[in-house]
Amino acid sequence: MQPDRGGGPRDAAAGLAAAGAPAGPDVARALDLLALGGLDLADYRPAALAPRLEARAAALGLPDAAAYVERLREDPAELARLADALLVQVTSFFRDPDVFAALDAHVLPRLLRRAARENRPLRAWSVGTSTGQEACSLALLLADLAPAAGVPFEVLATDRSEAALAYARRGDYTAAEVASLPPARAARLVRDARGGGRLPDDLRARIRFVRHDLLGPRLAPREAVLASFDLVLCRNVLIYLAPRAQALALARLAEVLPAGGALGLGLAEGVPPGCGRFTPHPDVAPGLRLYARTADGAFAAPAPAP
Repeated sequence: MQPDRGGGPRDAAAGLAAAGAPAGPDVARALDLLALGGLDLADYRPAALAPRLEARAAALGLPDAAAYVERLREDPAELARLADALLVQVTSFFRDPDVFAALDAHVLPRLLRRAARENRPLRAWSVGTSTGQEACSLALLLADLAPAAGVPFEVLATDRSEAALAYARRGDYTAAEVASLPPARAARLVRDARGGGRLPDDLRARIRFVRHDLLGPRLAPREAVLASFDLVLCRNVLIYLAPRAQALALARLAEVLPAGGALGLGLAEGVPPGCGRFTPHPDVAPGLRLYARTADGAFAAPAPAP
């Protein structure tokens, strides 16, 4: 998940209300406690956060969210556990197989042909990568497609959760996690004695896992060197954000994609009406939420909150 502003605490509940989604009192108090600890979630929809609070309260045997907030005031370790619960997304290898099939058959071949004409690597960015399976899935696709095009590739994978990124950097996935891999892709893994596996070193070297906030001060991570990508996957990130933050995120993604670049969103997400910088990708079904960056067009980024 995204975004992290850092710095001192602020009124997180007020930020959510300004985005058009008022927070309930328990969520508001929890957000303020998280902000005091340096985790600013003011751009998130309360409806996306409240179930996580309720789940943690139930796990601790507490009667309600109000009791849980009182526990947070007294228990820094639980506050840290809540932060992880809010930040780490559910993910899997080749999640939404039809999307990856479209990337494999249509989107990536087109992008690789352009990279070959321009004699440069293909660059992809997995935003909100969580524990890394999306970035690894993308690398597995490119490992099959890029050699035939004669194009090297690199994948940048970012998240705001250091715990998730540490898991991704280790890259040792369990048998249950690799079970979703198609057999041909699974054959590329280096397997362990427990049935789990990891990408071979040559593929792992193509992926960089970096902490980054999509809504923070830098358009792209410092490690990206060049803030320009052929493909950005930002799947199941916008759904957690309040409307103003969604618009800002899309405006920023438009800045790092040249005309003809591709954007992938989650199946429950989409580009809003009036966004002239993205159009449904011409080669795939609209329901797959794959978009092409247009040559021009207006995108009205939201004005700063007063």
